[in-house]
Amino acid sequence: MNDLSNMRVLIAEDDFASRILLQAILEKWGYEVVVANDGAAAWRILDADNAPPIAVLDWMMPHLSGADLCAAIRARDQELAPYVVMLSTKGEKSDLSAGLDAGADDYLVKPFDFAELDARLRVAKRAIRRQRDLIACRNAAQYQALHDLSTGALNRGAILTRLSAVLSVGRSATVGLLAIDEHKRL
Repeated sequence: MNDLSNMRVLIAEDDFASRILLQAILEKWGYEVVVANDGAAAWRILDADNAPPIAVLDWMMPHLSGADLCAAIRARDQELAPYVVMLSTKGEKSDLSAGLDAGADDYLVKPFDFAELDARLRVAKRAIRRQRDLIACRNAAQYQALHDLSTGALNRGAILTRLSAVLSVGRSATVGLLAIDEHKRL
């Protein structure tokens, strides 16, 4: 299982006081915090290969809004996209709906209760852990579907699929197959 105790979190908040307060609280809770003071800086962090798995985004920021960031994150169609918590002073139901429709996983209205933020970040960690576990299970199933479990070699179906792909592009190939019956008796 993946250890998520020191998980990295991006805080994208243009208000200096709010950003510093959020950073102090999250670091106190054991998170490794990365900060951005506008949407463009946040996107550079989220677009990197080692992007934090959780992003706490202010809705209203210069250059790119939190909603624009959510849309950009979801447009990348990543296997494991960041879990996004949107923060906003916009508290109408239509605003919440718009934030979630833009791609946020959760939404908190400012001013918010820190205990509620803590609970929502724990939900984010559980969701990320489950998603990572599902990806690992899927990868294991894909491996098992293509390999002989006792030898690790490609199985007959995988060999035929690869051979078909090679031959379909007009290339010639030489193939040798060896079957060892009852190899498990050794």
